[in-house]
Amino acid sequence: LSVAKPLAVIAIFVAVAIAGLLAYSALPINLLPSVNIPVVTIITPYPGAGPTEVERLVTQVIEDSVASISNLDVMTSTSSEGASTIALTFTDKSNPDLIATTVERQVNAVVQSLPPEAQRPTVTKIDLSALPVMQLALISDTLPGTDLFNIADQTVLPEFQKVNGVSQVSLIGGQKREIQVAIDPYRLAGYGISLAQLQTGLGGDNLSAPAGTLDSGARDYNLRVNALVRRPEDLSDVVIGGTADSPIHVRDVASVTVTGQVPTGVTRV
Repeated sequence: LSVAKPLAVIAIFVAVAIAGLLAYSALPINLLPSVNIPVVTIITPYPGAGPTEVERLVTQVIEDSVASISNLDVMTSTSSEGASTIALTFTDKSNPDLIATTVERQVNAVVQSLPPEAQRPTVTKIDLSALPVMQLALISDTLPGTDLFNIADQTVLPEFQKVNGVSQVSLIGGQKREIQVAIDPYRLAGYGISLAQLQTGLGGDNLSAPAGTLDSGARDYNLRVNALVRRPEDLSDVVIGGTADSPIHVRDVASVTVTGQVPTGVTRV
């Protein structure tokens, strides 16, 4: 055919080439295409708890609540010091837009069964399009970790959030400022104060909670107890026992200092 009718063959090849170019130009190209992965993670921080307590008091409770969800294929969990992580993989039959809502509803049903010290579980659907496209590290040879964290949190982070097209900016790591209470066990025993009493006193005097409504006749005022500790001196003055004439304060059994969180990991750049 190519010998007998060369013009026809050339025309066919030209038509195919043109059709290919048109199809290529119409082909959608996305640097980060949307991919639905039926995987949901449940992360529950439990500060101060060991892996055994996390497994028994948090991980198993949440696992029992989500095990009956339909189309659940694989469930894996990790109970580490201070945190529980559960990953749920669903079958292809599941609706990717509904599974996270279903999991969150099941988890919320058992939140009251978790220890009071455990933080609220965070349910997240794995979304590849939400992965970070840029990561930055803030380092300094002179500034302490707490100052560096404040710069990142109060100066750098807000500037990135203002950039057009940026949907989310996350701050990971750093050394947050915290107030540490270093207990002297001998002084604690000398005053006859238990560790539970000290914890109760510190928790009861460091809270922010609604206190009802005040009716003045013309209008109603919402009242709120704002007793959050902002200075080490406030925490040192907390009464944890004794009598009205001879109260026992935190400063009598412990030293209170402002410092940075104890690092639990190191990232090298």
